[in-house]
Amino acid sequence: MCVLEDIYKRHSSNDTQDTANMCLEIGKTLLEKKEYKKALTYFAQASSYPQTAPEAFEYKMKTLFDMEDYKGAKKSISEALKAFPDNTSAYNYKALLYARDKKWDKAIACCDKIISIAPTQEEAYIAKSELLVNKGDFKRASSAAEKALDIYPNSEKANFQAAKAFFGLKEYDKAIRFFGKVVTLNPKNSSAKDAQKDTLSAFKKSEKNELKLALTLLDNSLFADSLRHFENMIASGTQSAELYFFLGKAYKGLGDTNHMIESMQKAFSLAPYSTSPYIEIGEQLLSEGREKDAMEYFERVLDIDPTNRIANIRKGEFLRHEGLSAQAEEHFDRIISEDNSDAEAYLMKGITAIDRYPAAGNPMLYFDRAMELNPSYALPMYYRGKFQIMSGQKKRYALESFNKAAFLASAASDEKLLEKCRQAIDSLSEKE
Repeated sequence: MCVLEDIYKRHSSNDTQDTANMCLEIGKTLLEKKEYKKALTYFAQASSYPQTAPEAFEYKMKTLFDMEDYKGAKKSISEALKAFPDNTSAYNYKALLYARDKKWDKAIACCDKIISIAPTQEEAYIAKSELLVNKGDFKRASSAAEKALDIYPNSEKANFQAAKAFFGLKEYDKAIRFFGKVVTLNPKNSSAKDAQKDTLSAFKKSEKNELKLALTLLDNSLFADSLRHFENMIASGTQSAELYFFLGKAYKGLGDTNHMIESMQKAFSLAPYSTSPYIEIGEQLLSEGREKDAMEYFERVLDIDPTNRIANIRKGEFLRHEGLSAQAEEHFDRIISEDNSDAEAYLMKGITAIDRYPAAGNPMLYFDRAMELNPSYALPMYYRGKFQIMSGQKKRYALESFNKAAFLASAASDEKLLEKCRQAIDSLSEKE
């Protein structure tokens, strides 16, 4: 006799809530030990108590499936649904029973029932998609997987299932993208890596448009492969700004900055009013810490398009770091004059206003405007707190700002900003 069984016998006359819970726990322990028949006895008792019945039915069905007693499982599913018509676990096991017999439509109907009861249950969408793949209905399978992704975009299972469905549709470019997302989410997923390679091989055999093939490879960070195709097209006589631009992106992915710049400059020479090549060069140089070199390219962009948003942001940030806040503000004003709903421009204007306080006016106005435009934007609230400290406002006001900024940074998974907020909060708390 196990210890839990002994406890049950000694306390079975106690409060029904305790008895119900104890039956359930003993059943779980016995299930873990694979003592199925004993476990079923306790789950049967637990199912007679309203407070534990739903969970008891679930474990009873699981036990019967583990025993491969499908006749008993069918009976238990019927009992569960009679007692609890919206029991999603019962519909899940019912779908499994239908799937065993390859009754795909009936199994899919069970998934649809689960979704109608619990519209955000990811497993139901994935199961439905898998069943549709088994049925050969890849179109509906991809739709079901994408519905799961609408709710859980970073789900490894949902991305994998979407990839399988699109592979079935022979939409290999999409399948490669979803398999790639799985690998990004879980680099140890060897099944996704192998599937991506197989899909890539199938795509190469089926795709006659070399540009589309090269772009798909580039989008999936397969830079060396994409580079080879771009070079093939150029060698065959195709000369276009677009081709050299994407060639530059491939070189960038491979970390070859010199060839990346050379390709982007060639793209610009073929389309001299296009600012994208110089933006790419500027951003790459900034990422390498070469701010002054980067500014040369952003200035060229501004010569072509004085209102270019990215170039104005980058030039304004550079001038501010150089201690030229008034000149920096002019660039942020340009953006706002073009689009007064640009939250980042208001944030940067507020930061330069702190640098020039009080001559530049109240920075809080700009931070509040940025928050109004983007309520989930954490940085304006963080700088709001910094200004409140600097201007001598009450500490509790700054604490409120930093706490709200920390909440927003956490929601956005911005660990660096979250740590800054924590430090600011700790510093203020120590001074209390």
